[in-house]
Amino acid sequence: MENKQKYQIFIDDNFHYMDGDYRSPRGGYDTLEEAISICKDIVDGYILSLDYQNSSFDQLWGQYTAFGEDPWISGPVEGIPFSAWDYAKNGLRELAGKLDCQFLTRTLGGVKTHKKIYELKEDEVKNYHKLGEAVGVSLLACIALAGAHVDNFMEVVYGYQKVKSEAGDMCAKATGTDYLTVAFYEKLAE
Repeated sequence: MENKQKYQIFIDDNFHYMDGDYRSPRGGYDTLEEAISICKDIVDGYILSLDYQNSSFDQLWGQYTAFGEDPWISGPVEGIPFSAWDYAKNGLRELAGKLDCQFLTRTLGGVKTHKKIYELKEDEVKNYHKLGEAVGVSLLACIALAGAHVDNFMEVVYGYQKVKSEAGDMCAKATGTDYLTVAFYEKLAE
């Protein structure tokens, strides 16, 4: 007896829109939630490759609809509640022209995950719980340090804020190199 998973993912190539010859299977999943999560990761992977900081929504949307991957799900129910185009459109609207957003990427067990974190303004910090601070020569160095010292950092971090600190000032004075102190935050429980 064959053990076939209920939800199958296929990826269409927007460059060859509606041409089944360019369709590729991605695999099968037991639950709709798993399949939707994989589809979102596929779309996020493409979105993360775009120059979102220097592009308008229309430019980003044009790039996605012309060249992006369009994953979809085949399963035992009609009207599966996922549209790659809708998901991409919402994500691109959020990102267009943003300068206050960073992307984290982690590969664990062969699975690549992406996470957006946002630069928080001073008046927004009160809505979040501080995870800790890191001092480094760049934002990426601070992210790496925080990731190494905060349990489940990738899962819980939501935002960051560049702050002044005595430790950062001491490092800069001792080395003659500019240092950055970054505070990382998670959302408060609702």
